[in-house]
Amino acid sequence: VINCIGSFTSLGGSRMPNQVTAAMVEASQHFVDMHALQEACGRRLASLCHAPPNYTAFLTTGAAAGLALTTAACITGEDISKVRRLPHISSLSDKVNVVMDAASDTRWNQVISSTGACINMIGTPAEPMTEAGLEAELSGPRRGNHACVIFFDVGAASENFLSFEKLLSIAHRCGVPVIVDAAARLPPRRSLWHFTHLGADAVIFSGGKQLCGPQTSGFVLAKKELVRSMALNASPNELTVCRAMKCSKEDMVGLVAAVELYLRGTDEDEFFKFDRTLGVLQRGLSKTSCLSLRRVSPSPASIQPNTIPRLYVDLIPGPKFSSQHSGKGESSFYKDDVDHGNPLKLRPTSAGASLARRLAEGEPCVAVNTSDRGIILNPQLLSQREAQVVVERVIKECEDMLNSGELRQNTTSKL
Repeated sequence: VINCIGSFTSLGGSRMPNQVTAAMVEASQHFVDMHALQEACGRRLASLCHAPPNYTAFLTTGAAAGLALTTAACITGEDISKVRRLPHISSLSDKVNVVMDAASDTRWNQVISSTGACINMIGTPAEPMTEAGLEAELSGPRRGNHACVIFFDVGAASENFLSFEKLLSIAHRCGVPVIVDAAARLPPRRSLWHFTHLGADAVIFSGGKQLCGPQTSGFVLAKKELVRSMALNASPNELTVCRAMKCSKEDMVGLVAAVELYLRGTDEDEFFKFDRTLGVLQRGLSKTSCLSLRRVSPSPASIQPNTIPRLYVDLIPGPKFSSQHSGKGESSFYKDDVDHGNPLKLRPTSAGASLARRLAEGEPCVAVNTSDRGIILNPQLLSQREAQVVVERVIKECEDMLNSGELRQNTTSKL
């Protein structure tokens, strides 16, 4: 697969550098006290990420596991009897409710609920949670029974959402911890310390995306008392709800190596690479008659990390799809065309989805995202050689779609 869509779990995440795989191979040859290794790796990650003195890190099997572990920790604290009873929280007297914005990323609700937590959604998918709505929930009839508030960071596209600073102030005033899901918020590198410096109780990152660590890795930067609670709910302890989320010694050591390597680089170098790759794509496709091109940055909130610039390929639909062309150009990341869990299986409901399906089913297979106007090309994990192959595949499939009536030529002059 040529990955022109991003660091999707369903495509294997990212490419691990040799330094990361070498560290994992070395770790595989040794036995170790897993509790001690977890603590040592956590201290190292906290140091690398400039965490305040009262923070450390906990390594997980990915960001979703981080959500489950932080939720469990907020419910149980360091009470072993509560740890043993999860997910059967009907017998627990307090702190079982998790507050979330209904307009945020709700794909991980089952993971959160696996701990037994009760999710309270504030707002609607179309109308994000407001300051008044959050205050009413935290100070209302369930006051004192909230485990945490979970905040999904969507970066530069967050104007319509309650700001993190206001959310944190309200939650802390009510004595409720705030968990930040920043799984796909790299780049920029400053995301690794931004939220802890603002006072977030825990911040979750994926190890297998832009960090290029093991795909089955992630970590949580959190206040030390919360990390102690996470450790009680986690493997290698046996009578815990999160026992199955077992982080291996190889993943722990590999993740630390990946973060060390990532922080030796710079955002400037990273974005220069993205720009060069986009240049290959844009120059190669610029003369194709049935499409137009747009560089977009930041991307919509539904495509993360939206800081990475992308090339939007806007198609000119033929008779088969012309009535379905909305012209909005928004990502269909959460819609029907591209399934995040299986992005190579597409329904050709639009010209963009049809092109994406052809790219996925051809040789070599190319994975792309779609928009209401066409497809989206992401340079995040592309080499320049692969970018040239993508250009060739897109041109070939567009020619076939022209011949079949799915696309038509642009009859107006291009700027």
